[in-house]
Formats: sequence, C-alpha cells, structure tokens
Amino acid sequence: MTPCEKLSEKMPAVRHGADRWTAEEANHLVSCPDCRWEWGLVAAGAMLGDAAGHGPDPERVAEVVAQRLSTHRRRRRWVRTGMGLGLAVAASLLVLVWPGREPERGSVPIEAAGTMELPLAELEGIGPEVLEDLLAGLGDSLMDDGTLEAPGFSELAPTDLEQLLLTMEG
Repeated sequence: MTPCEKLSEKMPAVRHGADRWTAEEANHLVSCPDCRWEWGLVAAGAMLGDAAGHGPDPERVAEVVAQRLSTHRRRRRWVRTGMGLGLAVAASLLVLVWPGREPERGSVPIEAAGTMELPLAELEGIGPEVLEDLLAGLGDSLMDDGTLEAPGFSELAPTDLEQLLLTMEG
C-alpha cells in the first residue's frame, strides 16, 4: 500500500478525532498535492455533515404537525356542515315542488273534441249517425271537468267483459 493510500484510509478517522497523524504522515500530507486536495475534500465533507447533523427542533415539529391537523379537522367539519346544509335545502325544495299525490287511476283528462284525433280502426266503417249515437251514449258518463271515468271490472256486464277480452287478444 502506498503512503497516499494509507493516508486516504486514515483521513476520516483523523478528521473525527478518532486517530492522529504521525510525523511521517504529516510530512507527506504537506508535501503531496493529491493528499492535500483529498484532505481538504474530507474536511469540507465533514463540515457539511456536521451542519446537516443538526436535526429539526422536536418541539417545533410537534407544533407544526398539531397546527396542520387542526386545520384539516376544521376543513372537514366545514365540508360535513356544508353537505348537511345542502341535503337539507334539497329536501326542502323537494317538499315545496312535489305536487302532493299522484293522479287517480282511471281518471284521464280529455282535450276539446276538435283538437284530438285518434285513429281507431274499429270506428272507420261506422257511419256518422251511428257515431253520433255512440257519442251521445258516452255523453252521460263524461263529467263536467272533462275527465272520463273508466268503469271497474265489477261494473261491466258479461258481454262487455267478453268484448274486452276479444279486443285484447286481437
């Protein structure tokens, strides 16, 4: 091993105070530019390491962590409050806008006679006189408010039920 290699191996221990230079090693260090350069590099690295070795203040770290946690908790509380208020407003609007109850089944509003056209194949072969008689018969079941009440099954005669079944079957 050369003297430069020996000094290179010993430099970190000498810098940290765990070892000392002998007179011969000190003379070599003064006379060799490569070893002087390496010794300067080790000394600079040690100074940087010493400066970096000072860790953060534990009390300051605890203070910053506690502050961030409390800020996060306040934000979450506001988000939860905002969501609760939003749901309450939505429910209130739903109650205000909801029409109440659904229309009764079988009660269908009818438009004015001249505006509504229903193509019914069953009525195409019927003459105007028969059609007028049919409409006159329906006139009794029309209510004043323009709705037509569909009769229940119990109100239909057996022949009407048969006709309904034939119509539905095709």
